[in-house]
Amino acid sequence: MLSLCTLYLDTTMLRYAVLAILLLQYARDYSLQTNALILHLADYVGAANIWIGLVCPDTNAKNCVWDDGRIGADQYNAFYPGYPCGNCDQHWLHMFNSKAGDSAGKWASASIYRAKIGYVCEVSTRGTVT
Repeated sequence: MLSLCTLYLDTTMLRYAVLAILLLQYARDYSLQTNALILHLADYVGAANIWIGLVCPDTNAKNCVWDDGRIGADQYNAFYPGYPCGNCDQHWLHMFNSKAGDSAGKWASASIYRAKIGYVCEVSTRGTVT
């Protein structure tokens, strides 16, 4: 069984622990409910944007790759209009928080080299997190 953990570059370990506990029941398949939960938790800790574990090399959602190796974001996605972008040198997808108005919960591209964002990761409940 896999569980989700949420890590933020700019939050305390206490917030990390709370989020990890809250996300233990969610696993594997990204869905509308998972998207809504992550949006809510990003707002809770004050994260402006959060990386969702998705990299898209071009404009085709079927070619996106999740960090666990699964290919394709075509069964469920929340791309903001115009994303994923192809030749924009911004392949790392992030989610906007609820303060972003109409783009709240939507996915857009960002440059990992310029963005300071939190991220979501999936880890095995049988292993240790370091």
